[in-house]
Amino acid sequence: MRDIFLYVDKEKLDEIYKEKNISKESRAKINFIVNFEWDQFDKVKGLNGRASCQDSPIEFMIMRLAQYLSYDRELISLIFDDMAYAKDEKFNPIYDKYARMMEYTDKKNFEKIKKSLNYLSPVKRSTLLSIKNALQNQKVKLPDKLEKVRPEKSESKRISSTDYFICEISFMSLKTLWKIEELVKMKNHNLVEKIYQNTIYLYKRLNYGVGNER
Repeated sequence: MRDIFLYVDKEKLDEIYKEKNISKESRAKINFIVNFEWDQFDKVKGLNGRASCQDSPIEFMIMRLAQYLSYDRELISLIFDDMAYAKDEKFNPIYDKYARMMEYTDKKNFEKIKKSLNYLSPVKRSTLLSIKNALQNQKVKLPDKLEKVRPEKSESKRISSTDYFICEISFMSLKTLWKIEELVKMKNHNLVEKIYQNTIYLYKRLNYGVGNER
């Protein structure tokens, strides 16, 4: 796999992990996860061919890292195990995510592919719904620019941030999903807000794009 982290300054990256109190073990696992996701993302082709965002490694890295910096060591390890298993099984979790998104954004074409997707047990569906409901209660006031990117509720051709996240984690093990459920239901812990703040932080620390304008 290509190392996506080579696109950014190593010293700045070292400082970020230090400031966020990320252990060497967790850092290695995060690096594997993000690199695997980037590698699998590169292999996904949409109905209209390759998307422009597939050629934006730094932005991809920032968005993924913002999420993983919001998790604790246990959850990072669980996701690492799921990703390592997916790699061994030659399963593309990024394709799975975008395919499941079509249930909300392109129902007609979703009907053609849904039978090819892995079965979600009633227990897993219930857990995903519980996570979704908890996330929907975590409201964050976003800048107008970001509110235009994803609608509050999924619609044709556009998916909400919550549904996007649920599609992303659908392939994960129940053990991982239960940990995510525990995290999003913690009192005084707003995962949505934490990811958003980490995104701003990374854009600024890496001196990249719109983050410097905020």
